[in-house]
Amino acid sequence: ATPLQMATAYATFANGGHRIQPYFIEQIYNYNNKLLFQANPQQACALCFNEQLDDVNKKLTEEYDAKIEESKKVAEDNKT
Repeated sequence: ATPLQMATAYATFANGGHRIQPYFIEQIYNYNNKLLFQANPQQACALCFNEQLDDVNKKLTEEYDAKIEESKKVAEDNKT
């Protein structure tokens, strides 16, 4: 395995199981100490993922509850 492959593998552990693409250069400055380049690597965000998952679960629960209510109405209508 190459060093890059090993860095990718171990970065997966550090990012909660999410595979990320490693990068070599974080920042580049010129001779006047002016920032020329700033790496913007992807980051795995467990909190962001959990917030999205909470929204999805809430929506699915609401849809499920609405269908249950609808089926109860249909059952009551069929009784009469």
